[in-house]
Amino acid sequence: MILSSKKAAEFLNVNESTVKRWADNGKLKSFKTPGGHRKFKFEDLKKVSEENNYLTPDMSAYSISIKTFNEIKDRDYGSLNKKFGKYLLKGDTGASYDLIYLLYLDKVPVAQIFDEVVKQSMENIGDLWSKGLLGIEDEHIASGALLSVIHRFENDITDKYYSKSKKFNKTALCTGLENQLHDIGLLCVKITLKHLGWKVIYPGSNLPENSIINLLKIEKPDLLCLSFKSHGLNGKLIKVSSEIMKTADKLNIKIFTGGEAAENGSNGVIKINDMVTFTKHLKELKQK
Repeated sequence: MILSSKKAAEFLNVNESTVKRWADNGKLKSFKTPGGHRKFKFEDLKKVSEENNYLTPDMSAYSISIKTFNEIKDRDYGSLNKKFGKYLLKGDTGASYDLIYLLYLDKVPVAQIFDEVVKQSMENIGDLWSKGLLGIEDEHIASGALLSVIHRFENDITDKYYSKSKKFNKTALCTGLENQLHDIGLLCVKITLKHLGWKVIYPGSNLPENSIINLLKIEKPDLLCLSFKSHGLNGKLIKVSSEIMKTADKLNIKIFTGGEAAENGSNGVIKINDMVTFTKHLKELKQK
């Protein structure tokens, strides 16, 4: 795995200028591309971090096999999401985190990580549960482990390298209706937005209608991301979501919906089916 100076600095938890200085004085091995860009081998970074006890992301799973490293390099998502799912079912947050972190270091966009590994692994687990091959306790262990992994990724990477140094030109509100729990999907949306330079207001899921409407009126975000988890929304929920969307429409706030029960609707409401497509919409909005 070959990393840029920026990614090497993120891994070693130091400034990019420090990495370049170490490369210049021979402390850290590097090479330059024909274009003059300095590059680093992951194994050299790992060696330096271990020899000097640098505080890097959890090293426990860097015993990951060469086969898995090659699967990351080759973007073999079919194998990777199965391994990720197995880690989650074991409650192994260390190995789970390291797998998606290594994908990130290898320049896979977070939206693609969420689509190809996170989402697909949970769909695989859901299929096994529906077939009676897993118990509900297994699904809960996997979901709990995944929430821990996503929170850690946000704290270690997103907030450290993408949120604090950016000037925000657009704001998004990400939330879910009352009793419509969908934290994992919302967190993925939140992180994707942050990586693209959006300011995110995140009260989480399970928010009453009036609270969502008040936030829209007070914050006046450019975008509302609203999660629907339950199938077959009843009349009360349809009325609630309608009032929220009317408020957003009056304030000229773009609406994206996501979750198992989300649908495209009137007033320009767009359903989010995957994070990669979502990022394309976001880039179009930022240009306006």
